[in-house]
Amino acid sequence: MLVTFGTCDNYRTEYVNFEVAEFETSYHAILGRPSLTKFMVIPNHTYLLLKMPAPKGILLVYGDLQTSYACEAKNIELSDTLEQSRNSVLGAQAAKNVPADQQQIPAKESTSESQLAPAVANKTIVLRDDESHKTAMIGASIDLAQEGALTSFLWVNWDIFAWKPSDMPGVPREEAKHSLDLDMKERPVKQRLRRFAQDRKEAIRVEVTWLLAAGFIREVTHSDWLANPVLVKKKNSEWRICVDYTDLNKHCPKDPFPLPHIDQVIDSTVGCVLLSFLDCYSGYHQTLKESDQEKMSFITPFGAYCYNTMTFGLKNAGATY
Repeated sequence: MLVTFGTCDNYRTEYVNFEVAEFETSYHAILGRPSLTKFMVIPNHTYLLLKMPAPKGILLVYGDLQTSYACEAKNIELSDTLEQSRNSVLGAQAAKNVPADQQQIPAKESTSESQLAPAVANKTIVLRDDESHKTAMIGASIDLAQEGALTSFLWVNWDIFAWKPSDMPGVPREEAKHSLDLDMKERPVKQRLRRFAQDRKEAIRVEVTWLLAAGFIREVTHSDWLANPVLVKKKNSEWRICVDYTDLNKHCPKDPFPLPHIDQVIDSTVGCVLLSFLDCYSGYHQTLKESDQEKMSFITPFGAYCYNTMTFGLKNAGATY
């Protein structure tokens, strides 16, 4: 179909291929990235604005939230009306074929059949008889047949779960390995241990214990580089422990690798049949070059440690991540 943006004096027209979907929606049409690319559009989501080139200058197409809300409300009202009419017709047709003494008034449904209500109560099942801590939670309200099928499925696939951070092997070294590329002519910097209040010291102890158990750090005795931990208050009033790698980053050249745009990332998933849910919120699953590990040493009131894996705070962590 021909799609036109602009005014009578300045407009842009292109052919756009549409796929017709047979379901109710508040939108007449949705233009995807191929259409935006054809029009050479630059969208600005903050200002609800589209900018595109035209024969007589730049075209500006503004969005309207109030109109969108009105269309959405009208669509919901129309859907409810159509649903009531459909139920009335089906009820009248069914009543013709059922004797009067057997007719029942159907109960009003609060939700449609396509909506799935969350489980009100859960129950815990053990997936390994010899390891009681390996458990999973399922809904307590499902029937016995569904519970048996779900439990059998979880028992068979128990090994795909990570019960602790050390169960996750991380990204293979042959796939990606972070390197500092430190200028060896520079003089190493050893920061002196800072003083910490008792609550911060306890937070550092808990974090170090967790990192050691997960295998993300190891203890070092002689290191040319030493940095101090920095504690930042999170929104939930807990402490976030970072490491001050300012001195180390000064002597590392910047990796110019650009981070991909989100649309490029989404397009790259087309055709993939598997999606990895590797836990990346802390970034500890990227491997680090062995010779660079002790350069990432940091000092705490409980000893000196270095990272075995890449952590945030490094200048080029984003490129590897």
